[in-house]
Amino acid sequence: MSALRIRRLVTVRVPDVTGDAPAQAKDRLAGFGLRAQVDDAGGLFDSLLPGDPVVCSVRPAPGTEVDAGSTVRILTAKGC
Repeated sequence: MSALRIRRLVTVRVPDVTGDAPAQAKDRLAGFGLRAQVDDAGGLFDSLLPGDPVVCSVRPAPGTEVDAGSTVRILTAKGC
């Protein structure tokens, strides 16, 4: 007798976190079972701008179906 392991593939849609604060975006992605890779997309003068950074873009694009546990890259800056 041998054992057979069946694994069910679970996919989720990437949520649109554009405009969210980076920490909030990470929390929302984690709620969908996704990991976040936060990259600073701000340029040289970004540190001179007022306010806090927000998510400017998301890859893969929002609405894309990915495997649960996938990494989503979010780019942040103060001026998108």
